[in-house]
Amino acid sequence: MATPFVSGAIALLVTRFPDESMATILNRLYSSTDTLESLARRCRVGGRLNISRALELEMPKPLNDDFSNATLVQNSPLVVSGFNSTATLEASEGPHDPEGTGRSVWWSWTADTDGFAELSSTGSDFNTMVAVYQGETLDALQLVAKDRDVSPGHNGALLGFNAEAGQIYRIAVDGLLGATGNISLSLGQTVVNDDFANALEIEGINVKTSSENIAATRESGEPDHVANTFGSKSVWWSWKAPLSGNVTISTSASNSFDTLLAVYTGGRLDELQLIASNDDDDRTGVWTSALTLYAQEGETYKIAVDGWNGGFGEIGLTVAMAESDDLEDARNVVSDTFEDVSFTNQATKESGEPNHGGSASGQSLWWRWKATRSGHAEIATFGSDFDTVLAVYDGQSIGGLNVLVENDDSGGALSSRVAFDVEVGEVYYIAVDGNDFRADRSYGLARLTISVEEDPSWLTPVIADPGTFEAIAGDTIEFTIAATRNPTLFAANGLPAGLSLDESTGVVSGTPLQSGRFEVLIEATNEAGIGLYLHVLDIEPRPGAPIASPLPIEKKAVEGTRMELSIQVEDETDISYQWFKDGSALLGFDSSSLLIESMNSVAEGSYSVEVANSNGTILVGSTRVRMIREALVNISTRGYVGLDAEVMIAGFIITGSQPRQVLIRGLGKSMESPESNIEAVLADPKLTLRDWKGQLIVSQDNWLEEPNWATVESVGLSVGAVPPVDSGESAILTTLDPGLYTVALSGADGGTGLGLIEVFDASSESIETRLANISTRVRASIGQEVAIAGFVITGQDPKRVLIRALGPDLLKRNVSGVLPDPRMILYQGQDVIATNDDWEDQNGFLITEASRQVNTSILDEGSKDAAMVCELQPGLYTVIVNDVADDSGIALVEVHELP
Repeated sequence: MATPFVSGAIALLVTRFPDESMATILNRLYSSTDTLESLARRCRVGGRLNISRALELEMPKPLNDDFSNATLVQNSPLVVSGFNSTATLEASEGPHDPEGTGRSVWWSWTADTDGFAELSSTGSDFNTMVAVYQGETLDALQLVAKDRDVSPGHNGALLGFNAEAGQIYRIAVDGLLGATGNISLSLGQTVVNDDFANALEIEGINVKTSSENIAATRESGEPDHVANTFGSKSVWWSWKAPLSGNVTISTSASNSFDTLLAVYTGGRLDELQLIASNDDDDRTGVWTSALTLYAQEGETYKIAVDGWNGGFGEIGLTVAMAESDDLEDARNVVSDTFEDVSFTNQATKESGEPNHGGSASGQSLWWRWKATRSGHAEIATFGSDFDTVLAVYDGQSIGGLNVLVENDDSGGALSSRVAFDVEVGEVYYIAVDGNDFRADRSYGLARLTISVEEDPSWLTPVIADPGTFEAIAGDTIEFTIAATRNPTLFAANGLPAGLSLDESTGVVSGTPLQSGRFEVLIEATNEAGIGLYLHVLDIEPRPGAPIASPLPIEKKAVEGTRMELSIQVEDETDISYQWFKDGSALLGFDSSSLLIESMNSVAEGSYSVEVANSNGTILVGSTRVRMIREALVNISTRGYVGLDAEVMIAGFIITGSQPRQVLIRGLGKSMESPESNIEAVLADPKLTLRDWKGQLIVSQDNWLEEPNWATVESVGLSVGAVPPVDSGESAILTTLDPGLYTVALSGADGGTGLGLIEVFDASSESIETRLANISTRVRASIGQEVAIAGFVITGQDPKRVLIRALGPDLLKRNVSGVLPDPRMILYQGQDVIATNDDWEDQNGFLITEASRQVNTSILDEGSKDAAMVCELQPGLYTVIVNDVADDSGIALVEVHELP
C-alpha cells in the first residue's frame, strides 16, 4: 500500500500548493515525517509520513537542519536532495561563509575507499555554498574543503579533496546573499577507469556494466568525443569483440545526465582512430547516447563515456551484439529465473520467419530457453524502450515452428507479456520483435525476463535450486539436494565423473575429475510422484591444470570449404587432447586443432575439446558449428555499350579448387518488347572472354551458329534464362578453372546501344567451387542508359555483401571519362532496401574493413564513389547506378561476397 499512499499524498500536495515545483513538493513531503527507530535506514525518510503536517502552509523544518541530525550517506557515487528554505543556524554554528544566508543543512558521509572525492551542488535552484569538515562535534570541526557560487547563470558549487577510507566527513550546504531553495548534491570518488590507460576490460557478446564520472577528469591530449560538443569528465572501457557482427553500444541506463559516447581503435591515446560517436540517441531523442557499428572478431575497441558540457552522474553502459538474430543462433538460457538485455537495432528477419504477434517489423532476436523446472512461466519485455511483440514456439527449425503463445501489448502498455505452462528439460524458442505501427518505435533496447513458479496444487516434491558454490576439479565437494513434501528417493543424471548421489539422502559428494559446465537433471520422488529440476553445475579447473584459450561461441563455414577449430594452451608439457561432437568422442581427433576438410551438413553440431595433463582435465567449449547454405551467383548488367573505352566489361571470380561450368550471354534485341519500352538496343552483340592475364579464351558472335546451341539453350533454361529471341545474340558455355575472368560486350559491326551481359553459374555440383565477387564496367547515363546490375543469392542463409559503384576511383586506374558522382539504389523486387551516394556517409570504417577483407582497392577519403555493406536474404537483387547530377561517364559496379 506504500506506493499508492505516497502517490495520493503527492497529488494532494500538488492541489494544495499548485505554484510549488515538484522538488519543493517532495521536500515538503519528506520533511513532514514522523521518524521511527524501527524504520531508520530502511526507507527514504526513516519514518512515517505525516500528511497533516505536510499540508500546513509553512514549510516544515528540514530533518537534517541540525548537525546532530545530519542525513547519513555512505559509499559513492551518490546523488541526494534537500532544501534549506526553513533551515536555521545553530547557536554554536558559525557562519560557513561571510555572505552565507544562515540556513544550513547537513549530511554525514563515510568514505568507502581512499582517493580523490568531488562534491557538487549543480542542479540546485539557488546560489549555494558547500563546505566539508572533519570532527565529531559542531564546535570542533576542521575545514577540509569549501566552494561557493554567486554566478547568476549557474547554480552549483564544486570542490574536491582527498578522502580516506572509513573517515567521516561532515557536509554543510547553505545559501548565499539570502538565497534559499531546493538542493541537489552529488558526490563521487575517482574511478579506476578515469584514464585511457586504465580502461575497464569487459568481455562477452552481451555486457552490462556501470561506473560514474562525478570525479572524473579529461586527460591531456584526449580528443573531443563528439564533434561540436564539450566534455570534461570521461571514463573508459576496453572491449574485445568475441565474433564479427553488428554491435550496439548504449548509455540508456544512465538516466541522470546528458551523455556523450565514442568508440575508437588504437592502443594509445595519441593514436586513436574514431569509429563512431553519438550525443543523443537518434531514435528516441533522449539525452542518453546510442550507436551501432560493425565489429571485427578479435579487434579491441576503446569506449569513452563523457558528460555533455561537463555533465556527470551514474553511468549504465550496455554492449550487445545481435548474434541471436537467427533461430539457429538463439542465445541459450538454462534457468527458471532469467533477465537479459540486448538491442534489435541491426537485427533482421530470416527467410521463412513468421510475423510474431501478428505484426512485426522484421528485426527479431531469439532465445533458446530450456526450463529448469515444470510450472507456470511468465515471460515479459517490461523495461524495453520500444513497442515490442513477443512469441514463444516449440520446434527445431524456422520452417517447423509451432506457436505456443504470443502477445503485442500487455495491459495497454507497449511492452509484451505471455504466460503458459512449461515442462522441465523442454526447449522453448522465444522471439522478441517490434510492432511495425511506427518505424521509430519498432526497434531498440529489448529487456527480456523469465520466471517459473510451480503449481501450488501439485503434491510432488519441489526441488530448490542448489545455487552456486566453489567447486574445483580434483577437490572433494559435497552438497545436498533440498526438496519439500518429504521425498524418499533422489536421482541425478549428468553428474561429472567422480561425483555420486546418495539416493536416500540427496547428498551429492565426491571428487570431480573434470572441469566444465554440466547440466544435471535432478529427481526427487514421494508418494505423489516425481519432482524435477535441471541444475547447471560449474566445476573450475584445479591449480596446475591446463590453461587454454576459449573456443569461439560460433563458427560458420560455407558448404564445401575448409574449417578449422583450434585452441592454444599456455604450457603444452604432457598435454593430451580429445575432441567431442554433440557429446561423443571423435576418434583420431587428438591434437590442439580439428580440421573439417569440406564443410557439409553432417559436420554441423556442438564441438568441445578435453585438454588434460597430470594435474587435471578441463573441457573447453562448446562452440556451435554451422554450414552456411548460400552462394553469390549469377550477375547481369544492363547499360550503354559504346566504342573503345565505352564497351561493357564484366568481371567475375571462380573460387575453390575445381573447374566450374559458366554460361555467359550478351543480349540486345532480346530486351525489346512492347512492355519494356526499351529502345536503341545493341543490334549485333559480341562477347570476348579473357583470363586475368588478358589472354583470349573465346570470342562469340551469333549463338545459333555454334554447334552446341541446343546445349546452350537447355542449360539456359536450367538456370532460369529464357532463350534469346534473335539469332544475332551471343552466348558462351564453357568450363573454367578457378581464377579471375573478364568478358567484354561490344557491337560486332561497330554498332552501339543498350546491351545486357549475363553470367550464370551453370554447375549442378555443390558450391565448393562457385562464382564470387562479380563486377561490371559500363557507361552510365540517365533514363534508359542508367547502369543496372542484378545478382542472385542462393541457399538458405543470409549473405553479407559489399556493393560498390565506382567513378572517381577509376582515375587511379587510368580510366578517363568516369562518372563524376555515382549514386546507387539497391532493390529486391520493387522495394528499395538500401541507397548510397558517397561511401563515407554510411560507416566508412565498415566499408574500408570490408574492402580489405576481399582484397580490393581502399577508397580515398572524400571521394564521391558509392559503397554499402548489406546482409541480404536469399533472392534476386538489382542495383541501379547513375550520377547524382545526371551526368554521364564510365562506372564500375562491383558485388563482393564477405566472409
